[in-house]
Amino acid sequence: MSTDDELRRLFQDAEPPAKPAEPDALVDALTARIEANKAAMQDGPADADTDADAADASPAPTAPVTTVPAAPARRWWRTAGWAGGAIAGGVILGLVLHSCGIGPGAGAVSPSASPTPSASPSATPSPSPSPSPSPSPSPSPSPSPSPSPMPEPEPETTDPAPPPPPADTTAPIIKLTSAIDDIWEQHDVCAPNTLPVQAIIKDDRGVTAAGIRYTAGSAAEATHTMSASSGDTWTGTVGPIAPDSVAHDFNPTDVVVTLWAQDAANNTSSIQIVVPVRSAWACVPG
Repeated sequence: MSTDDELRRLFQDAEPPAKPAEPDALVDALTARIEANKAAMQDGPADADTDADAADASPAPTAPVTTVPAAPARRWWRTAGWAGGAIAGGVILGLVLHSCGIGPGAGAVSPSASPTPSASPSATPSPSPSPSPSPSPSPSPSPSPSPSPMPEPEPETTDPAPPPPPADTTAPIIKLTSAIDDIWEQHDVCAPNTLPVQAIIKDDRGVTAAGIRYTAGSAAEATHTMSASSGDTWTGTVGPIAPDSVAHDFNPTDVVVTLWAQDAANNTSSIQIVVPVRSAWACVPG
């Protein structure tokens, strides 16, 4: 068998399976096969030497035969076997490492020439990458419908009290309707001694009171009540005025008289009139 046939046989025998189980086991098997091939190569030349010696022991031919020394042939076979084994081992080891997924930078171990199997422990197979089944989600309990609250009874509504009427701030209106004449101090022969006063007094809430007040000369303040005669008409009287109250003069003395009125809201209004008062001294010359 030629050297090429031997190398081809080594390649075919050492072809790695489709899915090797352990890279270290394949390397050990390849190393053992290379050693066995080396031993066979060494035994081959020895047998050839034996055949050559047997040929030398046969009767020599008539013509001299030139023989080739066996030592160079044995040395050539040994060198070829070593070279072929090294090349085949490198190629097969590369194929094995490539099929196992180990790249050039993954720290691949070159085959050792020593027949001693590798003492490194075999790689522990990595755990299966398949994910563990996730636990099935437990069904969440459906919330029980809460009882709807009972509607609270609406409070009974009462009609609001009507708002109070607005405060009355309008005072009564007074309008004098009678004429103003002279009067005399009180005396038996002098007349008249009084003056009737009439006025229209109006108010939106109603007039509750009305009156007259005045001060004549040195006499004390006099007050008189007015009374309602019909509708909004109110009447009263100025006088009599005490004798010797005004100045002793022939001309009359003006006396300021105040007419006032009050309504239900205690609003008060007033007007002033002037009443001429003559002295009794001028009436009875003396």
